[in-house]
This record gives sequence, structure tokens and C-alpha cells, in this order.
Amino acid sequence: SKKIVDSNSKIKLDIAPFYLSEILTYLKEWMNLKIEQSGKEVIFSVNFDNSCPSNLVFCSDKLKLKQILVNIISNSFKFTDQGFISLIISRESIDDVPYVKFLIQDTGIGMDEATQKRLFEPYYSHNKGKHNKEGCGLGLLISQMMSASLGKPIEVSSIEGQGTKMWFYCEEQNLPHGAKMPSTVIINEFTLKKDEIASFPAKNNSMSYDQANKFTSNNILRPRTDTMRKKGDGILDII
Repeated sequence: SKKIVDSNSKIKLDIAPFYLSEILTYLKEWMNLKIEQSGKEVIFSVNFDNSCPSNLVFCSDKLKLKQILVNIISNSFKFTDQGFISLIISRESIDDVPYVKFLIQDTGIGMDEATQKRLFEPYYSHNKGKHNKEGCGLGLLISQMMSASLGKPIEVSSIEGQGTKMWFYCEEQNLPHGAKMPSTVIINEFTLKKDEIASFPAKNNSMSYDQANKFTSNNILRPRTDTMRKKGDGILDII
């Protein structure tokens, strides 16, 4: 891995390659448990658009990305009593820099413009109906700082009474020199060990980032029809 310090926020980043599906599998299991324990009539889904393969090898700070997603989704769940919360993942190039975009949208209570402007203030409380004691703590503020360090700050769009969208861009970093590909793949609730893949290159640390993604797409992981459902516009839903 490559350890760097963001010059603006002074946040320490641990850049290393990992399979994005590892985080997504965790989020799916974690949210299913939260929904079951709460009794809420909420459906959580993870979707990829056509620009982003579900078996993407991503090079960034895995733990910080995971924390950002957990904090945003937790906030959505807090203010969503029924309907859905969805995470939509895509890839975009902005000024010739590659990013992965994470969009979280919900059918919760929504926010007015004044609330949106204060959303990332520490301990800000969203006073609305039965949620009048619900606060955001420091989670969204910390997430905003980490998001800016990994790519771009979190953005918000919301309509009161209809729901909220929050999204951020995480830059696809170059594979650190000498870094090895992750040894375990977790996707769609199954695990694949690297030593179980006879065709995996012996000198995987010499592969470029793009080569690694191309190799895993073509040789290691293909969508499983029994665990993935095709939705409209080519979107795949992990189930």
C-alpha cells in the first residue's frame, strides 16, 4: 500500500488495491440486519450502471471509503421509515481524471434548503416530526472531510417529503509500485481465494491497474445469474 497525507485536510490515506465488492457485500449484510431489527418496511439495493463492472478492482483507501458509505447510508436509514434506499455506482472521467461515483438515494422525509446548508455542521439536529431528536453527530462532517481527501466533497439534493440524494466522487488512484493484487475476492456472498484460481498471473504485482481490472473482468469473476438480477437500462442488482 501507499501511505500519503492529504495536503488540505491532513488526513492520512492508505492507498491500496481491493475489490469494491468486499465493501458492497458488507453493506448489504449490515443493512439487511438493520432493517430486520428495526421492523421498517425499507428495501436496500446496490446497483451498478453500465460504466462500472461489479467486479471492479479499485485503488483507494478502503477503510475510509467504507466509513463514508456507512455514515451516509446510516443517515438515510435514520430518516427513512418506508420505501427504499439505493446505492448506485458508476464511473466518470472529470477533467481526464477517472472517478467512481457513489450515489445514495432514499424515499425518506427529505430536507428543505436551510437544512441542506447545515447538514455537515457538527451535531446538527434535523428537527422534523417524530425525528425531531435525531441528529447527525459528527458522522457526516467526518465523511465530508474524508470524501474531499479521496476525490470530491459530498453533494446533496433533497425535496422535503420526497427523499434525498447524496453523492460523492472517489478518484481511482494508480496502483502503488510493487503493490500486490488483493488475495481474496468477496462478491455476491461467496469467497474466491487467489490460490484457487489456476490462471491467475504468478507475477500479479507487475500488472498495471488497467491490466488488473481487465484480467479480473475476463478471467476471474463473471456475473452469476443466480445471484444477480438484471434491471432496466442494464443495471445489475446484487441480491
